[in-house]
Amino acid sequence: MAIFRGTINNDTLTGTVGDDQIYGLAGDDTLQGNSGNDRLYGEDGNDYLYGDNGSDRLFGGNGDDHLQGGDGDDYIEGGEGSDYTEGGNGNDYLVGGNESEALWGDSGNDKVFGQSGNDYIHGGDGEDYLEGGEGNDEVSGDSGNDKLYGNIGNDFLDGGGDRDILEGGDGKDHLVGGGGKDTIYGGAGDDFLAGGYDSVIGFGGNDSIGGKNDIDLLFGGAGKDTFGIGYSTDDGNPTTDGRRDYSLIKDFNPQEDTIRLNGAKSNYILKPSPQGLPQGTAIYFDKPGSQPDELLAIVENKSGLKLSDRYFTTTAEDNFYGTSQDDYFDAGVGNDYVRAFDGNDTLLGGDRDDFIVGDKGNDILLGGNGNDSLLGTTPFSPMDSDFVSGGRPNPSVLGKGQIDTLTGGAGKDNFWLGESLSGKYYSSYRYYDDDNATTVGNNDYALITDFNLQEDKITLIGQPTDYLLKATSGSLPAGTGIYINKPGSEPDELIGIVKDISPTKLNLSNSYFFYTNPEPISVPI
Repeated sequence: MAIFRGTINNDTLTGTVGDDQIYGLAGDDTLQGNSGNDRLYGEDGNDYLYGDNGSDRLFGGNGDDHLQGGDGDDYIEGGEGSDYTEGGNGNDYLVGGNESEALWGDSGNDKVFGQSGNDYIHGGDGEDYLEGGEGNDEVSGDSGNDKLYGNIGNDFLDGGGDRDILEGGDGKDHLVGGGGKDTIYGGAGDDFLAGGYDSVIGFGGNDSIGGKNDIDLLFGGAGKDTFGIGYSTDDGNPTTDGRRDYSLIKDFNPQEDTIRLNGAKSNYILKPSPQGLPQGTAIYFDKPGSQPDELLAIVENKSGLKLSDRYFTTTAEDNFYGTSQDDYFDAGVGNDYVRAFDGNDTLLGGDRDDFIVGDKGNDILLGGNGNDSLLGTTPFSPMDSDFVSGGRPNPSVLGKGQIDTLTGGAGKDNFWLGESLSGKYYSSYRYYDDDNATTVGNNDYALITDFNLQEDKITLIGQPTDYLLKATSGSLPAGTGIYINKPGSEPDELIGIVKDISPTKLNLSNSYFFYTNPEPISVPI
């Protein structure tokens, strides 16, 4: 076994094709195991460790480290500091530290433990076990039949695709099953539970996917829990009542819990459960005409429930989270935060002041009445597949390939074409730059349909000289194109179009263009 030792300086050490031990010592080191079953120790400093092939053991030590297992069944321990940990291919075992971490299991059946701190955890492909530990964690199962456990803290759990088991643990947790037949346990604390595509969290609206042949089990546990019921269990068949896809609420307590409905209570009907299904009160969406009403959920072993009672509520002033599918959200009345994640989504803010984020996909954002903020895309959680080495978002993919339509509606609206976030995982990002130095980027931009020069604002990164205003032409919508002023012979990059307003009516130095720099801002993430 070969042994390599670094110095107090910044070292680059590469192992042999055999089983190696590599010690970085002090300094910001780069350690690569190469082939073989290697042991890598970053020790002090902000280190990069890459196991490469073989079943490796990686230990970050002190500092903010980046650890990647590579191929093989690896054991990775971040140690002290805010680390980025990625298992790679194989069945990996990942352990975070005492600070906020980003951990990604990647391919294989992985076990990931967040420990202390507010962690971002993604399982990736495979059947994973993911545990947030202490802190307010964001845990996503992704593909595969996963088990997610929030543990202590106010956690957000998303099962992703397939059949998952979610348990919130202590704290006020937000649990979403995602696609597949999921089982969800709220645990102690006041939790929010939803089946996912089968019952889009009470704010999903007429989601085009629907939960076909999926029945989710929801367990609130102790505490005042909220069960979210939406429209998206519609199987798309006007001749059936949707009994093959619904949420089964197992332990509803009318004295403490609530059921949140999407939209007005008049859209729903309560009936006894159909014959052959679990007994209790069935919640139906009231279909028009002769169509059978659509079964959304069954409250097991509870009869005599009334829509007029306090335990039935509707969406207002909430944080709304979507799915990776093509969602339709109508937030309704209230000051709402709506985030759609992946898919080609339609987001309606409704009345009052909303913050609406489309994320990936070609999205349509409608602010409605009120002073709204609209973002067609945003930096993703550090474990998103669009992150580059070191755990930072890749600026070239924020909005790449997306054409988002932003309509503010009445009120003072803010259209975001970039944002500044501080901290380990964030900095400044201009949206809709495709990172192609040979094109003008006509395939990715934000279309602002109703900009009001007297009330609205457009948020950009940097300063006025970083941009140009030009009249659009060809197949682009008529109006003013907002371009990044690229250096030299590189074509200027289109990032936004202000529809039906000519460049002569706009001035980049006017107050309706707001420029932001890398300073902390209050933006929900």
